[in-house]
Amino acid sequence: MATNWVQVRNSAIGAAENSLGASWDAVSSGATAQIGALIQVAQYIQQNEATFTSDQYNSLLAQQKIAFQNTLTGYEAIGIAAAQNAASAVMSVILAALPGLIFSAI
Repeated sequence: MATNWVQVRNSAIGAAENSLGASWDAVSSGATAQIGALIQVAQYIQQNEATFTSDQYNSLLAQQKIAFQNTLTGYEAIGIAAAQNAASAVMSVILAALPGLIFSAI
């Protein structure tokens, strides 16, 4: 069954919004763009998973997760703990859409 990436993106945005609460309004533009980048990487991994080692896809996902966290911490309203929690919430949604992949948390 094909993954509905629009639904995954919307769910990931919802997870970030829930995690960040009232701070979401301040970061929604940058966060939404970074979540879109995470979704694109996840799609790419899914389409090419036969050619990747687990280390390779872990590296790709880790880089995008860090970019997402860095985007959030660039906003005055978001601390590192909140950024990490939001990134973990988003990654949980994305990884649920990629059954069989195991992501090493950073």
